[in-house]
Order: sequence, then C-alpha cells, then structure tokens
Amino acid sequence: MKEKKIGIDPNKLLDIEFWNEAWLNADGKREDISSNNNGDKWKKLWDKQSKRYSMSFESLLDERRKLVDFFFEQNIILKGDSIFDIGCGTGSFAIPLLEKKCKVIALDSSDKMLDEMEQWLVKLNLLKPECINQRFQDYESDKKCDIVLAAFTPAVKNSELLFKMEKFAEKYCILVASYDSNLFAVRHKLCELVFNKPHPSISNIAFFPFSVLYTSGRMPNMKVYETEEDKQNPLTDQIEYYIHYFKTLGKDDNETKEIVTKYFTEMSKDGIVHNRFKKRTAVIWWSKFNSD
Repeated sequence: MKEKKIGIDPNKLLDIEFWNEAWLNADGKREDISSNNNGDKWKKLWDKQSKRYSMSFESLLDERRKLVDFFFEQNIILKGDSIFDIGCGTGSFAIPLLEKKCKVIALDSSDKMLDEMEQWLVKLNLLKPECINQRFQDYESDKKCDIVLAAFTPAVKNSELLFKMEKFAEKYCILVASYDSNLFAVRHKLCELVFNKPHPSISNIAFFPFSVLYTSGRMPNMKVYETEEDKQNPLTDQIEYYIHYFKTLGKDDNETKEIVTKYFTEMSKDGIVHNRFKKRTAVIWWSKFNSD
C-alpha cells in the first residue's frame, strides 16, 4: 500500500507565520487597496454607493440589534462603555450601540457614508457620535476605548491591521465577518465571467483572522449566526454598482458592461434583482493581548 502524501505539514497549522501568509494570499494578490492611489478609487466607490447602503439600513437594523444584544448578554460590552467602530458605514452597528447608551467613536474612509449615518441619527432622534473621516490604515491616536469593533469591513484585511485594533482597546476587540462565501456568491460569479478565472479573493472569510488570533497565543471566541437573506435592489442600481466595482478593479470596457448588464437582467423580475441565500455570520471576540 502506498503511503498517502500530505500536502501541508500539520505542524505549520500551528504557526502564525503560516496563517499570516495564508491570509495575504487569500486576497488574491490583487492591487493593494491600502496604497493611496487605489485607496482613493475604493473611497470613490464607497462614496458613490452610500445611498445604496443606506437603503438597506432598515432591513439590517434588527439583525444588528440582535448582535449587539448578544455582546451585552455575554458581558463583552457593558452599559456606558466606549466603542471604537472601525468602518462604521451608515451606522448599522453604531446606532444600536448608541441606543444602548454606549459612547461611540465612528471611523470611515467615506464622508458620504458618515453623512448617511447622520441622517439616520436625526430620524431616530439620537445624538451624533464623534466621527472620524479617515482610513483605519492611516489612523493614529493615543485615545483608547473599552471596545474596538470592526464589522463587515475591508479596513481589517490582514494580520497587521487585526492586531492594530488592540492598540486602541482597553478590554475587548470584536470582529464580525462572513463565515463562508455565500454572501459574496454573486460577486464571485461575476468575477469569473469578467476575468475568465475564479474570483481571486476569499480574504473576507472569518477563518483567517480566527486562525491568526489562535496561533498568536490569544484565546479568541467565536459564535456563528445563520439567517436566510433576500437582498433586493433595483436593476439599474445593481448594474451601475457592479460596473463601477469592476472599474475600480481596472476593468472599464464595453465587454464588462455587457456581461454585468446581461447577468443582472436575467436575474431580475419586474425591475428588481433578488439575491436569495443562506448567510452565516461569525462574531469573533478576544481580550486585549498582554505580551508580558
């Protein structure tokens, strides 16, 4: 009987450097979005899509409130705690935290996202938190908060930025991310059609940061939530978003526009694109690490 060969040395799975590299490679070696040039391109995309994100705000709010309730049930967050919300977007976590009487510092690279959040704050009769219009990669401060939160954001996309969260935390860090690729299935399929190869990035899956934290000596906790999702967007908005998305990735040609238009037109019904899928969300939290 032939001995079965193992592709990866199992000992490497306990080595943080292995997971650091795996997470970087999971990004598909695309152009570095942390560079000033491409960072500006992504900011323009977020600015342009701020209205679209705001439109889905109400449908997300109940889900986000349940997650915030979980933080309180587990005593991860206490009433009156200060929270640093990285990549806050239109405020889908900041607002439930404010409703719980937390003090919030909200950071986002898109000023348009912050503008949309402010409008929701007015509608919900909540006081505006301290807002910082900056990329997390560039952010520096001596100010610390009880909790540092990064939820569904590309602002924390590698080990360096993951550990940077601890620099601003007094007690806990919380990372909320997709548990699998279901949330991005449409994007991945379109990328295959446009680039004629599989989508290059799976770096937004929680598996990588959890493994980095575990092999670094931290003791991360993880809770997975499963929900049925039916995203609905107007056909014209969906086409416009993905044309701009691929332009950001360097594909600004008629063939790409035709692929995007055909794909969503075939998916749509009565001018609405339905995207039904099972969404699994991972909540990872850990105590601030003391290297001493």
